[in-house]
Amino acid sequence: MKIVPRKIAALIAAAKIDSLSPEEALMLQEWRELTRQNEDIYQAIIRREDIRADVTLLGEIDTIAALDAVRKRMEIEKQAPKVIRLDRRLLAIASCILAISILAVLWWARHNTDRTSIIQPGTSKAYITVNGQENIALNESKGEIIFLDSMQYADGSTVLVNTDASKAMDDTVQITVPYGGEYKIVLSDGTKVMLNAGSSLRFPKRFTKAPREVQLFGEAYFNVAKVLDAKSERLPFFVQTKHQKIQVLGTQFNVSAYASDNETATTLVEGRVSVCTQSAQEQCVILEPGYRATTNSKQEIYTQKVDVFSTIAWTKNEFVFAGEPLSSVMEKVARWYDLEYTFKEPRLKKEKIEGILPRYASAKELFDLLQESGLVRFTVEGKKVTIY
Repeated sequence: MKIVPRKIAALIAAAKIDSLSPEEALMLQEWRELTRQNEDIYQAIIRREDIRADVTLLGEIDTIAALDAVRKRMEIEKQAPKVIRLDRRLLAIASCILAISILAVLWWARHNTDRTSIIQPGTSKAYITVNGQENIALNESKGEIIFLDSMQYADGSTVLVNTDASKAMDDTVQITVPYGGEYKIVLSDGTKVMLNAGSSLRFPKRFTKAPREVQLFGEAYFNVAKVLDAKSERLPFFVQTKHQKIQVLGTQFNVSAYASDNETATTLVEGRVSVCTQSAQEQCVILEPGYRATTNSKQEIYTQKVDVFSTIAWTKNEFVFAGEPLSSVMEKVARWYDLEYTFKEPRLKKEKIEGILPRYASAKELFDLLQESGLVRFTVEGKKVTIY
């Protein structure tokens, strides 16, 4: 149901003089129940004994501008001139509607400003801990941390951490990216990792012994460096997640292992990897480029051919949805924009979404694009989103 201010103003006016039809009463009730703010607007207006007095009291408002605002919101259809005789009751109703329309527009201007403006896309941000000590915010403007001879940013400046907690070469480091963030890491062996929102990576500050191994919570894109041992053989690289153990020799792949998903999905972009379950009766599969291995909470593993581009689109600053359920879409949106959401109707979770959306678009632009599907609508209050 698309609702515009002038329509609501007319409904409130009719309610004020007890002239609502059953259908209109239902429409007004639905609008009031959409948000707490709508109910506040309704109560603030309906309790007034003298609407005209209220408009007069708003002396600081330019009444001509207010009337222009009302006229702009009214979809006036051009009709042939007619002579209409209005009795006093109809004139009173018309005056009441006009007065309430002005008041409603003023309320919208003051209280219904773009609620999505405080929801911004993610930025480059993360926290670092060394040996479980001190949670230090990394410099957001740097955007990348490199672990070579020392911990430093891409521009060469030093990452400042507690020196007592970072003397040993085999220190355990954890980089945590909160909701609304992303961060790039270059490990000591040259492996490049990009962490998505709501993710963390645990690894040794220096890989001083074989095998190279890291632990992932959430989602990351890996470009693993090829490293040879003393016998000129490639050293394996392991990624441990809750449901999978991934072994690579030098390749590019994406791993999504969010706890809320109850499964881990490894998608191979280039090279070759072995993906095994974490169960006692280990099961393994060998992935070829363009395939994904998914392991669920029951430690069942299966492979499928997928669209790699849509999987790694987040690393290219895009959202790509190829027939993805709206519930999955909203999970990704919530992590990136750091927001909360609820579905007014459970059936909407299964609606399939297709499209390419810019990852750095404002929340308003994103929701407007999703609404163009005609499948869903969004209301926003602060950082809480309702889908209906």
